[in-house]
Amino acid sequence: MVTGLVCGAAGGVVMVLASAAVAQRYHANADVQGAIGRALGSLGGRDPNLAALVLAAAVGALLGAVFGRMTRRLFKIPARMFFGAVLAPVLWLLIHAFVLLRFAPRMAEALPVGSMCIGALVYGLCVSVIPPFDRRRRKA
Repeated sequence: MVTGLVCGAAGGVVMVLASAAVAQRYHANADVQGAIGRALGSLGGRDPNLAALVLAAAVGALLGAVFGRMTRRLFKIPARMFFGAVLAPVLWLLIHAFVLLRFAPRMAEALPVGSMCIGALVYGLCVSVIPPFDRRRRKA
């Protein structure tokens, strides 16, 4: 669970950066970090890019802890990476379709779906790279 927390926080930041890079490469008018940061503007943050990265790290850590708990008995890295690579983009599509489009339509319009799915794929791979610690092996 601790490895999921740490890898999730790092993966959340990498997800936003990867999504921003893909959006900048293929969608000239999309600003991923700015859209997320402006949504948090009411919290008093001065730099929207930094606010977006802090939010991504916090949400990524929470989801990484859940992912770590779900895969705590899965020690083979290719299987974990496949699971993360499938789960993260599907989870992002569900969040985009059922949460953002309904409760934050301007944010859903500002975030390009394709680049965010690629970012979610990168997040799933980041979270699944480090296997969980096996307590039984350390006690023996």
